[in-house]
Amino acid sequence: MSSRIVGFTDEQRRKDQRREVIDTFIVIDGTTCQMTDMSLRSFRCIGFKNPVKPGDDIVIDELLLEDNSRLALNAPGMVIRFNKERKELIGVFVDISSATFDVLERLMMMRPVNETGGRVR
Repeated sequence: MSSRIVGFTDEQRRKDQRREVIDTFIVIDGTTCQMTDMSLRSFRCIGFKNPVKPGDDIVIDELLLEDNSRLALNAPGMVIRFNKERKELIGVFVDISSATFDVLERLMMMRPVNETGGRVR
C-alpha cells in the first residue's frame, strides 16, 4: 500500500512565491509607499495613508527602484487587505497587459528591466 502526501512543501504555503524587496517604492493612486515584498500577482507596502477597504480598485502608477530609476506601470489593481494602524496595504494586480507581466517577471527574477540596469533588490 502506498501513501500520498498532500500539502505544501515550503514554508510560504502559496502558489505565487513572494520575495522580499528593499529600497523600492511603489506609487499607488499618487501616494508613494515603501514596498516590502512582492510576487508576480501581488505586493505589500507600508506607509499607505489613504483610507481604502478590501475590494477597492487602485492603480499602480509606478515603481521607484533601488537605483533611483522610475518604472511606469499604470497597472490596475485591487486592495486585498489594509491595516490602518500599521498603514500596510496588500494588493493584487488585475487584468495586466503582457508588457506589464514581462516587467513584473523580470523584477521577480532580479533581472534588469531596461538597458540602464534598473531592478529591485
